[in-house]
Amino acid sequence: MGKYSQLFQPLKVGGALLKNRIVMPPMDTNYAAIDGTLSRKSMSYYLERAKGGVGLIIVEATAVDWPNGKISERQLKMNDYSVTPEWHDLTDAVHSFGTKIICQLHHGGLMAVPDFCNGVENVSSSATGTEGSPFYPAREMTTQEVKDMVQKFIKAAVIAKRAGLDGVEIHAAHAYLLNQFISPLINRRTDEYGGSFEGRARMLLEIIEGVRKECPAPFLLSVRLAVMDHIPGGLTTEDGVKLAKLCEAAGADMINTTIGFYTTVSQSTESQWDLQGQRLPLAAAVKKAVTTAKVAAVGKLRDPALCEAAVANGDTDLVCIGRQLICDPFWPEKLENGLESQLRPCLNCDDGCMGQFYFNHGNVHCTLNPYVGYEDLHQESNVTAAGTPRSIVVVGGGVAGMQTAIIARKRGHQVTLLEKSGALGGQLIIAGVPPHKEDLVQGNAWFAQEVYRLGIKVLLNTAATADLLAGLAPDAVVVATGSRPGVPPIPGIEKAHDSWSVLDGSVPMPEGKKVVVIGGGTVGSETAHMLLEKGNEITILERLDELCVGHEIMHKSLLTEALNQDAHVELQAQVVEVRDNAVVYKDASGSEKCAESDVVIYSTGQRPNGAELYEELQARNIRVYKVGDSKQIGNIRSATRSAMDLAYML
Repeated sequence: MGKYSQLFQPLKVGGALLKNRIVMPPMDTNYAAIDGTLSRKSMSYYLERAKGGVGLIIVEATAVDWPNGKISERQLKMNDYSVTPEWHDLTDAVHSFGTKIICQLHHGGLMAVPDFCNGVENVSSSATGTEGSPFYPAREMTTQEVKDMVQKFIKAAVIAKRAGLDGVEIHAAHAYLLNQFISPLINRRTDEYGGSFEGRARMLLEIIEGVRKECPAPFLLSVRLAVMDHIPGGLTTEDGVKLAKLCEAAGADMINTTIGFYTTVSQSTESQWDLQGQRLPLAAAVKKAVTTAKVAAVGKLRDPALCEAAVANGDTDLVCIGRQLICDPFWPEKLENGLESQLRPCLNCDDGCMGQFYFNHGNVHCTLNPYVGYEDLHQESNVTAAGTPRSIVVVGGGVAGMQTAIIARKRGHQVTLLEKSGALGGQLIIAGVPPHKEDLVQGNAWFAQEVYRLGIKVLLNTAATADLLAGLAPDAVVVATGSRPGVPPIPGIEKAHDSWSVLDGSVPMPEGKKVVVIGGGTVGSETAHMLLEKGNEITILERLDELCVGHEIMHKSLLTEALNQDAHVELQAQVVEVRDNAVVYKDASGSEKCAESDVVIYSTGQRPNGAELYEELQARNIRVYKVGDSKQIGNIRSATRSAMDLAYML
């Protein structure tokens, strides 16, 4: 069966036969219609993953008491029979690719966002929200309300069955309602749903038993189980294993292992700072304890070899490939067909799939895959051909230029890519230099190999001029020349170096020096973090009142914690002058201070590049466009998105 024979071995889970061991776990998207029904956007998103070859799709958290208990503005619901037509459309389409599909039944409890629940008060196992509590205020549910909620979960499963789904998953993890009942940290009840371990587990077990009774096999019943809490006083792994056995006895076909409560936002999901497969031991512990139920593992599973070994070694029966399937829906198909080199690697950056969604009222998108969230308009699996193939020249081999060239070539255009340096990548090259940014190197390698695989003509070490471009006689030119560091108007700034020069090696890396970094944005902070690892004494001068403004929240929390611990950080600092051996600045109170320095580095933002070339081409009546940072300063995700938008216009 090839290199990954274990991953592509069929498996019977309960009464459902899965074609392989690869599961798309539930991940909130915010794609639902405003009334909680499936939208065309959400249906197109899931269908693309079914096309990609995954064995089982678990649709994101679906509310059993909508709009109560919601954790996103546009959360799906399964508490009304009126939702079934759209679900039938989705399940029929997914089944046509041999993929099974279930939905995750959910209630947020104290984690529900009040604004999303029309002002209805939150409920939980016990009252929360006292001074110093990290949770939203919630009142304790009455015993009758608990019993009613059990019935709401059961009813939702019955609706799901009528809608044509292959099963459901009960969400009992991630600090949501059922986890709140299970965890001794939150549950302080004195009735039958509290106190002992069995009492705290009662609500979950009654739901499982009720669903099993109303929806017998072959209807698949999974439990997303918190095997441990990442917080003192919470569930231990021993508790989780014991609970998994009780879930199996109650009728669960699958235990989808994960964590429960967490102390910091960065613990809620793996980041670039974390190793792959960190939650595999949880799955392995449960696998040893259960007999008939199948076990699924989750947690930054990216490397196919690691996934294959986890199944082959008996640590788990199934692997949940989460954000990697957001990034590359065709991960399973590519592996099965021996196209491993074509896998688009997830950056674990959390930018579009976590921070943007949860904290900025957006939809799920992807830094490297601009199609995510737009599958109802464009599909990477079926790129629309251009009406008239043209000759396109792209100036700049950074991420925006490469993405534009890739889609334009797939649409049938003849594409030439000019890059002034000796390698493709642009800012992606230097972005991969700081600690924990190695994934960006892999991302850049994927873009470069796609450019060459598609037969795009690449001219390296080629500085684009208007004369050169005119001589190529293109139908259109795309200026993707990125940006350049902005130079702040500070007296003596010529004595300092910009951060890019340190990252690309054109300025020797300081070691054991006193280094002052002017600017504590994302680039400045990551540069400072790198310099700390070289034994330097770091002072960061940031004019705003926080570090890493605009950075994705999970990585921001990790980075700021490291810098606040090991560097001297001055916020609301106004730099006055750079001297030979010091930087003069005014602190937050307006007092003038002096930071000693052997080396001064500035990172005070970027400026679009390529305006002159663009204007020259316009003056020659050559059809020309800007894309990426050359058009508007952004990040990798905005660059790939702008590239897709433009490529479908060419």
